[in-house]
Amino acid sequence: MTTAAPNPQLSLSVEETATLLGAGLRQTYEAVRRGDIPAVKIGARWYVKAAALYAMFGTDEAALRPQSARSAAEPHDSGPIEPTV
Repeated sequence: MTTAAPNPQLSLSVEETATLLGAGLRQTYEAVRRGDIPAVKIGARWYVKAAALYAMFGTDEAALRPQSARSAAEPHDSGPIEPTV
């Protein structure tokens, strides 16, 4: 039996990219158009190359995901629960 490999997201929208970078939408679109952020345009829509964006920052997808998405996707152990008095 073969186990399927994880399916990494190949691209991000400009909106998702702006959120990850903590930048404004207009500023992010301008950076994409200038080529500062690696992206391809298909039709009228821009697709930011996720792997290239993560490589620019020397990180992986999980590290750049917003905290709310990370906590839902990654299990963690906060230790034993202490009773309150």
